Amino acid sequence: MPPEAATQITKAERDHVVKWITATLDAADELDRTRPDPGRPVCAAHAG
Repeated sequence: MPPEAATQITKAERDHVVKWITATLDAADELDRTRPDPGRPVCAAHAG
């Protein structure tokens, strides 16, 4: 919450920020869906 004396951004500015955040998160989600699942990691422990 901004201090009471601080000026607020306009509705247009707020809408622009929300649109940018939504587009950025949607793009990241789409990128994640297009990558194949790498499967389980393989870790080999050396005995000895």
